[in-house]
Amino acid sequence: MRPIALLLALTLLAACGSEDEDTPAAASVTAQAPAPIKCEIDRNSIAGIPLGTTIEQVRQQFPKALIKSLQDNEGIAFTSIQLTPDIQIFAYTDSSQATAADNSPITYLDTASAACKTEQGVHPFMEVAKAEQIYGAVQQIVMSEAEARQTAEFDQQPPELSFRIDDSGAFDLTDNNLPKITTDYQEGAKIHSIAVMNLPAEEVAQ
Repeated sequence: MRPIALLLALTLLAACGSEDEDTPAAASVTAQAPAPIKCEIDRNSIAGIPLGTTIEQVRQQFPKALIKSLQDNEGIAFTSIQLTPDIQIFAYTDSSQATAADNSPITYLDTASAACKTEQGVHPFMEVAKAEQIYGAVQQIVMSEAEARQTAEFDQQPPELSFRIDDSGAFDLTDNNLPKITTDYQEGAKIHSIAVMNLPAEEVAQ
């Protein structure tokens, strides 16, 4: 019985050794897994997509992204770039045609995803009051003529960034003149989306 018991023990040890040899390989595969996408917003890009990039280049950079050509309410073509379930970016080019936009440089990027943050931590769905603690007081809130969107400008924000708020500016609704401008906003007003855009060189220098 002893030789048989010894043989069984050696077999078990060999099996354990084989499992140990597989462990580094498994760890190596894990180490090679792609890093999660970080959605950082800076003066020139969102989630690593810089202005000047074409949609075709975005397809190559993010082969797993869900990319769709769409049109806004004014019939202007733009592209939805869904990088992850939590990160969606909208890209505009100078081309008004979806087919031509694929090879036209991106001039405007916009996101309403809370996962996307500026270097200072400002993000969509943050309260305007909290953003003021980072970028300084609201300089003005402008209601645009197109679609009556409201955009807040802060004293110390990067000029290339634009902060749309959730229609919470304190405007005189009896005044039919557009654009409307105010410095007041309702309590609890939040940032709806953040955009990055090309600016003329003289505006950036100011």
